[in-house]
Amino acid sequence: MDDFITKPVDWLHLIDMIQRLKSGSFSWASNSEPKSSRGESEQPVIDLRIVEQLRSLIEGSRSGGLDDLVSRFIDNASQLIVDLRRSVDENDSQAASRIAHSLKGASGAMGANRLMTIAGKTEVDACSGDIEAVRGRLDDYETALNDTATALTSATTNK
Repeated sequence: MDDFITKPVDWLHLIDMIQRLKSGSFSWASNSEPKSSRGESEQPVIDLRIVEQLRSLIEGSRSGGLDDLVSRFIDNASQLIVDLRRSVDENDSQAASRIAHSLKGASGAMGANRLMTIAGKTEVDACSGDIEAVRGRLDDYETALNDTATALTSATTNK
């Protein structure tokens, strides 16, 4: 099989693929997702499309809703950033790489573009053992997390 679904996952696309697969009307060859060609500086803080996908998936569920999901994401991201700082203080590039990878994935799933981009660069730096480059990005996380929290809160309360 040569096709794939890219991360972050487009949840509605995935559900549609599963439904078509179950019904027998699915063709792997026609369902790969192209990567965005937009430059990093053109990326918004959050991807509202992903926020709306999450909203539609959560509607009618018994969970705490999108507000609860955003709150949990912000709390989790905050803790990951604390853990990342600790791993840098300990010069542990392997731990920094794992933490950055986790933050990149969680950010992508929530549509937190800026955090995802910073975490992706951090992961690359940490994997190459460049702990000083990772250290140089730490302050970027605070700003990105604050901007992300503001944007996600605004997006969830405006609906």
